[in-house]
Amino acid sequence: MHDGHPAEPRRQRAGTLLLLLMIFALPLAVVTRLMVGPAASLPFGPQPGGTIRGRVLGPGGEAMAGHPVALELLTRDYAVTRHAERPTDGEGRFSFEAPPFDGKYRLAFGGDLYRLAYREVSLIDSRGRIVEVPEQELTLMDGAQLVLRFSRRDGRPVRGGRVVLDGTASGGVFFGLVGLPVGRELEFEGDSCVLGGLPPLSGEVHVFFPSGDAIHSKVRLPTGRTELSWTL
Repeated sequence: MHDGHPAEPRRQRAGTLLLLLMIFALPLAVVTRLMVGPAASLPFGPQPGGTIRGRVLGPGGEAMAGHPVALELLTRDYAVTRHAERPTDGEGRFSFEAPPFDGKYRLAFGGDLYRLAYREVSLIDSRGRIVEVPEQELTLMDGAQLVLRFSRRDGRPVRGGRVVLDGTASGGVFFGLVGLPVGRELEFEGDSCVLGGLPPLSGEVHVFFPSGDAIHSKVRLPTGRTELSWTL
């Protein structure tokens, strides 16, 4: 006959182990989800083609009329081809006729003062059977936009260059302890350029000009538009 007391330490150890698993597994699941996205399990395969519909909503849930949405084609090795792009209608709705294709589809939205974002779509399930895809609801998130302007002290015109932005998104994961890397590279003409669709971030901007001049500067981009000017 057992009085039950010897089992108490085992139950305590099991409870401690379960608590540790919850502490470490939950953030890991969150990070994995952020890295691969909510639709990363959607299968690649011989897409039959068909209609993909959706609606774009603003950060406050309002319909976003005239917001550009693009339909992209993803191959199995994640090569991307932009198939079509069009603005939403007065109710924030859009519709694409997706072509037959071996891979899967992706909707791209955001940009400018909203974070650039993607939603993967597949018209087949994991067994290759055709499925009915519900209307896609795409919600925009407030983002950051960086405007760069350049001039020369001697009055000569600036004739373009290349800008490289390397940063870490504000907030991040693991309760803000780990930031997500953000990178952007752009060739531009003239004396200004715009980098939009960014998350709020901290990092560095590097600008290279055909003349051999270069600019290297730390930047911090909050939500909204940030304008920076340099004289060469």
